[in-house]
Order: sequence, then C-alpha cells, then structure tokens
Amino acid sequence: MPSPLVPADAILLDLPAADRQAALAALSEAMHRALARDVGLGCDATTFHEAVLTREADRATALGEGFACPHVRLAGLGRLAVGLAALRAPVLWGDDQPVEWLAMVAAPQAEPAAALKTMARLAGLAQAIETRPFLRQARDPDEVARWLGSKLRGDEAPLMAADIMRTSLGQIGPD
Repeated sequence: MPSPLVPADAILLDLPAADRQAALAALSEAMHRALARDVGLGCDATTFHEAVLTREADRATALGEGFACPHVRLAGLGRLAVGLAALRAPVLWGDDQPVEWLAMVAAPQAEPAAALKTMARLAGLAQAIETRPFLRQARDPDEVARWLGSKLRGDEAPLMAADIMRTSLGQIGPD
C-alpha cells in the first residue's frame, strides 16, 4: 500500500516536459489533485501552481545529481505530501543545471520543521547511489510511491542542523 505521505497519483513517470515550466505545471496539477482529494487544500489548482512558481522564482531548488525539489507551504493544507516526476528527458533548471527528477514537497504553513526534514531526506536520496537506477527503470507509480514513502519515513526527533546540511558539491571561483 502506498504511503499517505506519497500519493501514487502524484507520481509521474516518463513525463514528456519540454521545459522547467511544463514540468512544474504537470507535477503541480497532479499534487493538487491528490491533495484536494485526500486531505483538502483550501485553494484551487491555479493558486497552488502560482504558489509553487512564486517559491521557485525566489530561489530555484536544484539539488544536483539531476534532482530538483520545488516546494510550497500553504496555510490551508492538512498534512505534508510529496510527489515525484521522472522526466522523459532532462530540462534545464535555475542556473542551467540539467534536471531529470522533480520531488515536490507541499507542506502546511505551520509545519516548517517537517518540510525541512523531508527536503533534507530528499537531498540525501538525490546523493544515494541506488536512487537514479531505481527511478530510471521504474514503471509503476504505486511501487515508486511505496519506495519513496519508505525512504522518507523517519523518527520524530527534533530538527537538528545536521538534518539540513550536506556536503558542498563544488566551489565558486573568481571566474
């Protein structure tokens, strides 16, 4: 059974997105539909998508290793949820990084620590050796939802700095 944290209908495999905007629109629509059905949302699909775009415009959320983690915090959302899109072909993100996978986090406005912990776990998954091969061969949204839900489950310990920190992927030089 898929995890309530990761609704299977918010898993989009082999998504044909021409660019970043198309990928965000498709995953936003799937997330909104799943959340509106499961927990109530307090906003329509357009408002949800605009909130995602506003957050992405503020700071693009590429994690490296082909992953991006667009996220949104909403006052009317009943619980945290995660969706995933595996793109048919990479699209350029933020500072022109190629992205193949989007993991979207939708969190209640009142639960910033839960959102940070989930995003930290997603960043860890982006770095894990087994993640990319699993997602490249995945064909069943229910299987991906179960897998992702099991990887994101964690203890309820307080949020620590180490939960959201990760090793630098590179250095910025004068050029």
